[in-house]
Amino acid sequence: MVYKGTSHEFLLLTEINAENKDLVFGAKDTELTLLWNTGSQMNISIDKVKYKLSQNEIIFLTEFHQIDYLEVESTKMLRFNQNFFCIINNDNEVGSKGLLFYGAMGIPVVSISETHLQSLETTWDILLEEMDAKDNLQIDMLQSMLKRVLILCARSLMATANYVKLENSQADIIREFNYLVEGHFAKHHDVAFYASKLNKSPKTLSNLFAVFSEDLR
Repeated sequence: MVYKGTSHEFLLLTEINAENKDLVFGAKDTELTLLWNTGSQMNISIDKVKYKLSQNEIIFLTEFHQIDYLEVESTKMLRFNQNFFCIINNDNEVGSKGLLFYGAMGIPVVSISETHLQSLETTWDILLEEMDAKDNLQIDMLQSMLKRVLILCARSLMATANYVKLENSQADIIREFNYLVEGHFAKHHDVAFYASKLNKSPKTLSNLFAVFSEDLR
């Protein structure tokens, strides 16, 4: 199902299987993609890196990621462009910049907790219903449900061990750092540059990442 707005807003919701998996390839400029594996397993290679997703795990991709191949039983795909919803300008609403998208720590794979699974399934069903609505409130409802999907996924990721020990302000610094590195790493490799952008001392930033990385070693 596809929504196209008068200002080039684009939202796609579809079920992917072995027969129609080609739909996943070739995201256009500014399009972000969410793949929610609903089968027993999904194998995907992105930029020559292989990922294996279990049931109810979600992977988040930007237009810059190159999908090499995909083996899938069934997965839900959600894809939207910046005109439909800009996660950068609306980061205060969903908190996914540098966490779900545009991060420097690799492509995030989120395991949806039992706490959030039913809410996510319900939200997806409402999205499908709203795709059929044909009134001037449709885009507002679709955007609201998209924000709910992103928030539920962000909460599941933030509940993992390396995030849960951080205060909210510390987690926000990690997210902003990830986003800055994604955009500037080609020219800037020094911690001091990113520390200045975040108005933090290099030592403060290094100490924060030492705590954050403890469970990643």
